[in-house]
Amino acid sequence: MGENFDTYGLGNPALNQPVSEAISHYDHSEVIDPLTVKFWFKKPSPGFLQGTSAIGSGPFVASSEKPGRELKLTAREVYNWVPTKFSHQGRAWLDGITILVMPEDSVRIGALLHATNAKEIVDTLFSANYPLATLPLAKTAAGYIDLSQKLTFDPVQSARLLDDAGWEIGPQGVRQKEGKSLILTAYESLP
Repeated sequence: MGENFDTYGLGNPALNQPVSEAISHYDHSEVIDPLTVKFWFKKPSPGFLQGTSAIGSGPFVASSEKPGRELKLTAREVYNWVPTKFSHQGRAWLDGITILVMPEDSVRIGALLHATNAKEIVDTLFSANYPLATLPLAKTAAGYIDLSQKLTFDPVQSARLLDDAGWEIGPQGVRQKEGKSLILTAYESLP
């Protein structure tokens, strides 16, 4: 635990991790016992308690990490700090979350994009004044390059990617994995 706070307070240049904005004047920490850490500061650090009060108390714990590649979170079995206004109390429904770091633009853009018919969406919802995107950046932005050849609608490739990930077509054409249906939630922003 002390190493985590050392990273927040001092950063980690080897991993390109900056000093946390919430921790100022941090010097070092000492683990006293499994539930106690002692901290030293060069000067008072009024934001320290607020900036670190939620660390380690969430519904998930980091179970493994491959820096720059992957972070695995596992449900905290004894989690019992859900705000009372929420109907679900206790342990998270998910067993875990795997966060994959995709540092390369074409990989990030490509994650399951082939299942989206962007041209049909633009043609249906917008006028001719809304051109089809060829990159997340506007054409007038610095660093723009045309990636339209990589941003294609390809239902065959999408189906293969889902098959490879274990999502097989089940009853009524809904893909399932381990008995659970693949359901995507879309956010609608009304004009």
